[in-house]
Amino acid sequence: AAATTILNEVNGGSPSQLRGYTEVAGQSAHVIVANPYGITCNGCGFINTPQATLTTGKPVVENGQLTRYQVDQGSVTVEGAGLNATNVDRFEIITRSAKINAEIQAKNLTIVAGRNDVDAASLNSTARADDGSTKPQLAIDSSALGGMYAGAIKLVGTEAGVGVKLDGKLIASGGDIQLDANGHLSLADTSATGAVTAKAASANVQGAVYGASVNMQTSGALDVQQNIAARDRISLSSGGQLTNNGVIEA
Repeated sequence: AAATTILNEVNGGSPSQLRGYTEVAGQSAHVIVANPYGITCNGCGFINTPQATLTTGKPVVENGQLTRYQVDQGSVTVEGAGLNATNVDRFEIITRSAKINAEIQAKNLTIVAGRNDVDAASLNSTARADDGSTKPQLAIDSSALGGMYAGAIKLVGTEAGVGVKLDGKLIASGGDIQLDANGHLSLADTSATGAVTAKAASANVQGAVYGASVNMQTSGALDVQQNIAARDRISLSSGGQLTNNGVIEA
């Protein structure tokens, strides 16, 4: 039978550089590039695959089935000519930290960052026991050039106190944007045809936010510097100080 999953696991000790397109010959298959020492994409993409995964975790196979990714270290970086996954139904980055310095274009984009066991099917994460290793400064760090354009976007940073800093635009043209940070969330222009949902320890909204509905929840301070607009409903709740310097309209 043709392979439904193609696992490219690198253990050489140096990061993988992905430039150009990875093509699956014959029947399409889920492509996984796994390297604990890091992956850099510069003008990378995928052909003839319904699902593509870049991970610094260890793919765990049980009874011939990929069950989860065990993430302890490593960083996935997108730079230069960026990443094109517009012809892939589901694209995901599963790593300890992600640096997005160039555009990502995708249909369904998920980034899960932190020391986790991540279920291969659902991408739900369970934090791994703290091993005393140094935490990254940021779980997900996107520069102004690191915009993410997709149908739907889900970004998760699970490590306690480690922030998610999004200076690039987030545009979801066919669905929801879900943001979940176990540290400080900093947000630039964010727009979704569906719901925008953000949950964080604290948050700073530095760009305009638009969605069918907008729901922001912080356990600490929530600082809104720009306008928030929604077709239906806006809900802002903060366990700390709520500062609003923008216009909120629904």
